[in-house]
Amino acid sequence: MNDLGNMIIKSVNTILNERLKGLRNCRKIIA
Repeated sequence: MNDLGNMIIKSVNTILNERLKGLRNCRKIIA
């Protein structure tokens, strides 16, 4: 159960990081 929770947390963190990168790239393109 612990390993599964860690995997979910890691996947969520990676998705959030990718979204942040996308937002930054969009801002750069707009600016």
